[in-house]
Amino acid sequence: MLEKAACDPGTVAVLIPVFNDDGRLASTVQSIHEQGVPVVVVIVDDGSTPPIARAALAPGYDVVVLRHDENQGIERALNTGLEYIERRGIRYVARLDNGDRCVPGRLARQRAVLESDDVHLVGSAVEWRALAAASAMSIAPWSGSC
Repeated sequence: MLEKAACDPGTVAVLIPVFNDDGRLASTVQSIHEQGVPVVVVIVDDGSTPPIARAALAPGYDVVVLRHDENQGIERALNTGLEYIERRGIRYVARLDNGDRCVPGRLARQRAVLESDDVHLVGSAVEWRALAAASAMSIAPWSGSC
């Protein structure tokens, strides 16, 4: 595999492991727009049948698809992606799962926190929405204590 040169020092790699896309990957990749920072999308195809096709995802985006010939599990898929990101010299990594959506500006806000404070890890809030085709499900807020 040809390696690309190191990225802009502020580039954020978005790491997405996938096994057998259920049709949501293209919209996940397309949601990574208007971030306010340079972005490289790194998809690890963990032995999908059929294989993930980069061309069908998001024309115009910097998308890299790494492929395992057979399913090796999410841990190995994440490590494959992280190894590639490290070789590219990318300092910042964000995670998404297949089907997730990234709100505009999320990555710029998170990178700014990492650059301005003595912070090494940033999380984010999650807003869950049921798909119209999914069965009805209700999740009550947790009211226990730690």
